[in-house]
Amino acid sequence: MPVTFTAQVTSAQGTPQGSVTFKRGSVGLGTAPLTAGSASYTTTPAQLAAGTQSITAVYGGDAVHAVSTSPVFLQKVNQAATTTTLSSKPNPSVVQQTVTFTATVTAAPGTPTGNVLFKTGSTVLGTVPLNNGTATLVTTFNQAGSYLVRAGFLGSSNYQSSFGGVTQVVQP
Repeated sequence: MPVTFTAQVTSAQGTPQGSVTFKRGSVGLGTAPLTAGSASYTTTPAQLAAGTQSITAVYGGDAVHAVSTSPVFLQKVNQAATTTTLSSKPNPSVVQQTVTFTATVTAAPGTPTGNVLFKTGSTVLGTVPLNNGTATLVTTFNQAGSYLVRAGFLGSSNYQSSFGGVTQVVQP
């Protein structure tokens, strides 16, 4: 999830010039120029993993002002919520006909990565990794009937799990 950090650099010797680099631990997140003593940087979704992150702002100094580093700021980042939708094609199908199930997992922000588990009842149809937010499973059914097929995104370090379902009608 994007987070905006703002640093204020002050001095009794006038307004500092230059830039501020924002860091997560020792890893640089980005650099922003000072404007009237203030610099802001907005992270990308991939820059901050879920959990508590240690953030510092490092002022690079100028001809009059020395380099300085802020105290550590602890930023808590939660897992992003996801939504899983499931579709099937063709639906209805006939016994032994190939059916394609497509699970789409979305989140704001970013594109989730991880695995999707496909099940009908207690029967596992398969586990498929997400590719650009989608996972596709191809299968057949041996008997006519109505099957509730569920797709479960298992979650990952940055994204919560979610589930979707579709009723697949299989005709004789």
